[in-house]
Amino acid sequence: MGKGSSYLPTKLDHIAEVIEQVGLCKYGARPHYGKNFDRLFAHPECHVRDNFPPENFPKMLELQKKHDPNKVFEPELVTRMVERRGPVYGDKCALRRECYCKEDSHCADGFKCQPSASYPEFKACKVQYPKQKEEHHSEPKQEL
Repeated sequence: MGKGSSYLPTKLDHIAEVIEQVGLCKYGARPHYGKNFDRLFAHPECHVRDNFPPENFPKMLELQKKHDPNKVFEPELVTRMVERRGPVYGDKCALRRECYCKEDSHCADGFKCQPSASYPEFKACKVQYPKQKEEHHSEPKQEL
């Protein structure tokens, strides 16, 4: 979302949200660092760090200690991954792609945080359509 973006949700965002979580948590996906939102790297139950070979992060930290001991070039996202920190939850955080919803307040107005039909362990913000008013059809009057 670029500068001035209004963070408009779409009615099908929940599909991508569930696919991201299934890939990460169920299949051990390794997301591309430049093509995904921070929430994928900070999933509270499925830390992306655990999907890489166990020796990768210690090697990276060794190189960092040698070449960047003051962590001048370490982005916040890497810090969160190394420390296995989850997202910061707040109002509409899922709309801004900062978290996966845990409750309705994390979703945009008109959306609810609901479990996936296929993977109920993963929740996503789904649009809530207003209920249609039921029309009452009266029986035709019979003339005498």
